[in-house]
Amino acid sequence: MKAGWKLDDALSIPTDFATVRQGRIYQITREKTGQVYVGLTHSSVEQRWAFHQSAALRGASTKLAIAIRSNGPEGFNLEILEDNIDNPEELKKREVYWVERKGALGPLGLNSAQPGGIGSSRGVSFEWEGEHFESIVEAARVLGRRLALAPHVVERRIREGKPLRGQARRNSKHSDAGTNLFRRWLALKKRYSLEIDACWLDYDTFKADVEPGFKSESRLMRLDRAKPWGPTNWRWGSAQEAVEAVHGTKVVVKGKTYPSLHAVARHFDIGYSTLKNRIQSQGLTLDQAVEKPIGKTSFRKSNGGHVVEGQSFRSKRQALLYIAEKYGITEGQAKYRFEQGRFSSE
Repeated sequence: MKAGWKLDDALSIPTDFATVRQGRIYQITREKTGQVYVGLTHSSVEQRWAFHQSAALRGASTKLAIAIRSNGPEGFNLEILEDNIDNPEELKKREVYWVERKGALGPLGLNSAQPGGIGSSRGVSFEWEGEHFESIVEAARVLGRRLALAPHVVERRIREGKPLRGQARRNSKHSDAGTNLFRRWLALKKRYSLEIDACWLDYDTFKADVEPGFKSESRLMRLDRAKPWGPTNWRWGSAQEAVEAVHGTKVVVKGKTYPSLHAVARHFDIGYSTLKNRIQSQGLTLDQAVEKPIGKTSFRKSNGGHVVEGQSFRSKRQALLYIAEKYGITEGQAKYRFEQGRFSSE
């Protein structure tokens, strides 16, 4: 109702209506030059970063993609500028604000397109049986789950103007044909035809091995890339881990090998920027860097951030900048009021 819906519509629209997802503004910083990229997303910033890396690997020509190919994923820092933004229009406005504030669009930035456009966060809107979706991809995800169809089948039918209801066409008589896991098995056989254990050429054997712990967003990874895919040479990982496994630079910490410095930061629950600073600026070894206690003002030490008037910030400085901007005071004055627990302008 706060969004302007009629009461009957608010009660009848399914709860998986995807446009209610919260959005966030994030920043990617190129360590070598200090250049920044500012974007908005309804997914997690880690998923969005994985998308940028994937686009770079596919040869995208944007400033950010070129920079990623030049420095590698480990040459960038990722942070959230604003989180939990419910209103899509407000999300676009905040992107415009942060792009201008950070100078992300121009010779010293990595943004290539004007911020705040519909295409930057969603896509072509779509309506089905009176229900509105902000993009075809969003409709495919929601309706696919509701109609028991694979999202790619729903998306294809929408784009081809075909009815959405009905059974998906199957190229196999197997009862799992068309499912996410079955399509992954087909793709694995096609891409690694000479690097897959003979027993995994049978779908049911493959399924029995990998189905436990399977999630649609997970990525299948090989433990040892020198050996074929098979029952003892695989694991589920995140999109970020999959990219690091192929393109990351391996490092050894406390006798254990990690696929990248990002993986080290995640394992020891240390911010990636903090870890890099300890190594490059403070001159600590990797072992010393992970052993050093986290400062009391850090995001992790503060139990998830600093809260000001119901809003959570990843760092104390972000909270101070918010107070200073909102009340028209200096950052020093904001710091004093923050530490005194006062956030009013009097």
